[in-house]
Amino acid sequence: MSGYEELVAGVRARAALPGAEEARAAITATIGTLSHCLSDDERVRLAESLPPIVAGAAAEPAPTVVPDPASAAAEVGRRVGATPERGRYLTQAVLSALSASVPDAAALLRERLPEEFVELFTSPAGAPDLPGAAGAGRPAVLTDEQVATALRDLPGWNGNRRCLRRGVELPADRIPALCKRIKAIATDQGRHVGTGRQGDTVTFTLFTNAVGAVTADDVEMARRIDEEIDRVGSSG
Repeated sequence: MSGYEELVAGVRARAALPGAEEARAAITATIGTLSHCLSDDERVRLAESLPPIVAGAAAEPAPTVVPDPASAAAEVGRRVGATPERGRYLTQAVLSALSASVPDAAALLRERLPEEFVELFTSPAGAPDLPGAAGAGRPAVLTDEQVATALRDLPGWNGNRRCLRRGVELPADRIPALCKRIKAIATDQGRHVGTGRQGDTVTFTLFTNAVGAVTADDVEMARRIDEEIDRVGSSG
């Protein structure tokens, strides 16, 4: 299943939509609305991280002001011909599905949107128990203070309760092996690690999809990533 197909399937399941076209409309409405909270360069990055069939939504002209989650939900609803309440439901369905299937795009939005938008990255109430959906046994979100304490033992990492991030510069020929190893570790644990590369620098972004924020599992994953960075960086 392609990234686009996985994203559409996730949105359809979370929002109980009848078909792929309705899911695509919700995806483009949400991306088109929230992308205007980003700079031009960030919108290009967002488009590059999305499946091509919906990437154009990140480059729409005529920005719409969405200063808070309620305004964003209302705009998404307007774009699909629905109420603001339904707009919020669809926005949560899209962003939680995006976190599960296209984590790099979700990580960019989470990092750049105001903190109050974090609530939109959790699955809507009543959504089925899917990967990336919040359930009764969801892990606890760390506070900013708890994250700050954890970061003191994680040199090179920065962030807050929304996400953790570390960039590391390595010889170009060592980066693919590092990314492959970290992806394998994350897959074994049923998790996603956002990965971006620019030249000889690779950046890792962590948050827990089910709650749309940082949990103790992310702190532990950061330690695992550090171990792999040390291993790759000291080889050869």
